[in-house]
Amino acid sequence: MVPSSRAPGALPSALTEERNIEGFTRPVWVSRELNPGEGIAVQQALVAIEARLAPASSDTIIQEIAHLMVHDHTKRSAEEVDVILSDYAQDLAEFSEAHVREAAREHRRTKNWFPKIAELRALALDLHIADRVMRHRARVLLGLEEPASWEKPRPAPVAIDGGLSERGLSEMEDRLAKLAKVNPGLAQSIRNLYTLRQRGRAPAPLLERAS
Repeated sequence: MVPSSRAPGALPSALTEERNIEGFTRPVWVSRELNPGEGIAVQQALVAIEARLAPASSDTIIQEIAHLMVHDHTKRSAEEVDVILSDYAQDLAEFSEAHVREAAREHRRTKNWFPKIAELRALALDLHIADRVMRHRARVLLGLEEPASWEKPRPAPVAIDGGLSERGLSEMEDRLAKLAKVNPGLAQSIRNLYTLRQRGRAPAPLLERAS
């Protein structure tokens, strides 16, 4: 599943493309060689993502929380406001300016109450994780970081036995075993056709029609 990063501009497809891999229940990202024009795009995306991950200043966080207070009609004393701003600035300090701002905007647009610190942290954390995933992928593609084991490129299937890969041959055997339970004759006919094709005596289209 592609993380919902909001890095400036469209992210290169090399960072977001995912595919079905055997052993996984959902599509995953896998590293690959970059095409000639993709390297620069990935480098630019990495610069933008790094900027989004830079920690926010206390003043920036206080400004965002004060902005939220404008939309809240709760009456507070000056001392209470100071405590709230100080606590929020401290508890959101690990997040970037972009993530704090987007978390505050998301809450303002979807909720009708002043946010708890935990609510803003949850929103900012989702954004933070998404950008860290994209940064990791960009660094892997640029050779700056090692891929995880499941992110390493898969070798091309090795063709054996008349053109089928090992995986294809295994899948065909599984299907024929199931077919033999309900129609042994047809299963045997397909096996015979495959044997003839291996010997060069049956055209591929005939086998494909039979299977």
